[in-house]
Amino acid sequence: MDIAQGLANFRDLGGLPTDNGAVTRSGVLYRSDAPLPGDHSPAAQPWPPVTVIDLRSDDEPIEPHPLRTPTTLLARFPLLGEARPKTLRELQAGGAVRLEVIYRRIVDRVGEEASAVLELLVSADGPTLIHCAAGKDRTGVLIAILLRAAGVTHRAIITDYMQTSTAMTSVHRRMSDTGEEVAALIAEFPDAGLTPAEAATAVLQQVDGSPGGVASWLTSRGVPVELLKAWRDKLVEQPAAAS
Repeated sequence: MDIAQGLANFRDLGGLPTDNGAVTRSGVLYRSDAPLPGDHSPAAQPWPPVTVIDLRSDDEPIEPHPLRTPTTLLARFPLLGEARPKTLRELQAGGAVRLEVIYRRIVDRVGEEASAVLELLVSADGPTLIHCAAGKDRTGVLIAILLRAAGVTHRAIITDYMQTSTAMTSVHRRMSDTGEEVAALIAEFPDAGLTPAEAATAVLQQVDGSPGGVASWLTSRGVPVELLKAWRDKLVEQPAAAS
């Protein structure tokens, strides 16, 4: 089977509404599943991205990364420790393979890496792609926090997260064809393809539910206020002032 056709879970996160009536800019932030060698470029997108943030663990990536080029900066931020099948089976035995539990762990890890991630996003002279393996869980949590940090509405964030469900059949096919171990893991955890609204809502409640909201959550983890403002200014196209 030819799996080198193109990213199955790619989208540009432009055009999303914010709390103050603005929208996010296109060509700034992309999300996707893991790129594979030979993938076609996404249609009608500036490509390749100037920065790629890979959230997979050290034992997951295909080397060399398909998007590693002289003009693309590749950075890795493992958000789930060792993501091998053995690790997930151990979590399952302990009753911890539930999206809410896994997402809480990822949120904590995002808090540790938030400043470094935002620095890359703000300094990128062009689009940044964020991906993990499926582009669902690790990518979904980080994207939710980044969008909320820029003021994107809860509803738009949850809708974007749930959109991944339409791509999971193709994502699983691409992942399964990369190795027998991955195929066995997908077969063993069929719920891994679900994107319930409750999971994204729980992430937003965790980072945005305290006084000061997500901005306070991020600054308490070392993110400078100026960096947050720079991120909002970069991602969000402010509405024109009324004449």
